[in-house]
Amino acid sequence: MRLSDFEVSYAGRDYRDEGGVTKRNLILLGASDYNLITRDAMKDIKSTLYFDDSIRGHQIAIHDRKTNGEPWDYYIESGSDTLIDYSLIIKAENPWCQGKQLLLVAGCSGFGTQAGVQFVTSIDFLEHPLVSSGAPCEFLIETKIRYGTLVGPKIRGEARLGETLSLS
Repeated sequence: MRLSDFEVSYAGRDYRDEGGVTKRNLILLGASDYNLITRDAMKDIKSTLYFDDSIRGHQIAIHDRKTNGEPWDYYIESGSDTLIDYSLIIKAENPWCQGKQLLLVAGCSGFGTQAGVQFVTSIDFLEHPLVSSGAPCEFLIETKIRYGTLVGPKIRGEARLGETLSLS
């Protein structure tokens, strides 16, 4: 995304201080259950996707405000040792500082977050028409995990921020 002015901060510290992360470009890792900055940012970002309870008893799942369908939640593929996990990617303006950008990468589990990071560091993300246009956008990424190894994160859904997710 060609961002240059960021430093590493941890979600446990008070980020609302003068000159804190609310005045900078942000790269947020982790869902709202562990990252307080993600939790607060998600309240102000007009995403159709959001984090909430899992129906499978896991910590968290990704839900869609525009549909009443089953949430995206990690699971073991029946008859295999393959875990399917999801991550949410949001590229938007920093909700606390006009002109600064925010990139959020968070999965249903650590594997989902790792897959999201792998995706946003790929040429497929940087050259994606939504990203390269500069539009605020969101992606739902699906990945398979076999024996602890990520296998091909792929776009499961995409949209301009606030619009209905186009699923593939």
